[in-house]
Amino acid sequence: GKTHMILSVAKAVPERFVHVIRSSSPLYLFYASDEEDQTQARMKCRDDYNIYIFDDIRMNEVITDIAKFLTDNQLKEKIHRTVIDQKPREFKIPGEGLVFFTRAQSINDAELNDRLLYNNPQESAEHKREQLEFVRRQTSGGEDGFADRRLQVARAVFEHLITEPIRILNPWVPQLKIEDYRDTGPREVERLVELIKAVTFYRQFQRRPIYQWNILLGTKEDLETALEVFKAVDFLQRYQLDKAQVRLLEMLPALKKDQEEPVFLEDAPTYRELAQKLNVSSDTVWRWVRGRSRTSQPNLSDRGLVEARSANPDDQRSTHHLYLTEKGAKLLETTKEQKILLGFRFKGRRLNDRAKEEAITTAFRLADNRIPPTTIQKIIQKAKKSKTWKEAVDDRTLYKLMKSIEEDYTHERLKIMRKTREPATTELKEQIHEEV
Repeated sequence: GKTHMILSVAKAVPERFVHVIRSSSPLYLFYASDEEDQTQARMKCRDDYNIYIFDDIRMNEVITDIAKFLTDNQLKEKIHRTVIDQKPREFKIPGEGLVFFTRAQSINDAELNDRLLYNNPQESAEHKREQLEFVRRQTSGGEDGFADRRLQVARAVFEHLITEPIRILNPWVPQLKIEDYRDTGPREVERLVELIKAVTFYRQFQRRPIYQWNILLGTKEDLETALEVFKAVDFLQRYQLDKAQVRLLEMLPALKKDQEEPVFLEDAPTYRELAQKLNVSSDTVWRWVRGRSRTSQPNLSDRGLVEARSANPDDQRSTHHLYLTEKGAKLLETTKEQKILLGFRFKGRRLNDRAKEEAITTAFRLADNRIPPTTIQKIIQKAKKSKTWKEAVDDRTLYKLMKSIEEDYTHERLKIMRKTREPATTELKEQIHEEV
């Protein structure tokens, strides 16, 4: 189930980072972090990272507003202002937050909904068998000591990974093409790029640093792994359909583009027929397809996935038959084949010049954003004349190219340090010493 799944995942993180919210008021998070009230020290949010799990909490305006606070990591301070004993008080929630909602239904606030990544527990006959076998072994054989030791290792690794800030550069991102500009939003692009960085973050000890120890060069493999993860939730994330609605789409015949006349096939079902097959009411099916409700979620017709056609347009009470639109048929085929993403396409066999230019520019900015863009361009133009530039077509040869211009980076960095009289860091001193 949803709750068991997310709580099991949370075991891989030390307990002090995790806050499970069930029946208590969400405002408790603000009050528990009150510096003046030391009795709540054990409950306080951390100053660095916090994971919040809203476990099947019924959404209301207060919870929605708190969730927006927690999911907005652009806010430097998350502040709740109130009056206690006729005195103004401020309560703060520190640190950055990762929020989980275990819910069977979509969240109806459009702004909050847009910040969340939808997912479903896996469901298949094979998974069901494995689940039951696991429960049988766990029930009859007691606790799995080996699993506990693995979780201890995972928690230790988590502590180690967040010790120092890591910055990530993936040179393959510029070759990720946006296929659908109409239905793809800015947050979706950001979410995918951040997921690509996250893969490199977890593989940081298998990745090479560039220019500074905490700037990691991501690989093509990292991007492809992120695409596989993103592909698994892409359809659900974009349209946020529950499983019954997806089954409804699978029952509908596709409407051809040139089929303008209301010619109905025998297998074009009505609202009532679909309701009987899905074991729901006809009103529910109508609401999915064309209904308007208090929620902000568009219906299947608004999404352009389903079209309802009347058997007799002149009669308002005439029976309606439902069809899958061309767009709906294409999307359904995509999700079944699991071959391409709905909004993105990646064809990156070799690194092109644009990707190499962006990689060098980004590396310089991450290492020291005071280096002027004109200077970076001069270094790139100089590098283009080299044999190393032409040979840089994959991860290994790109790293070689980046290392070949590291001397230029060091030179520019030292120029800035002389002007600002900035003391050389230990790392830079060691690098200079090695070069000498």
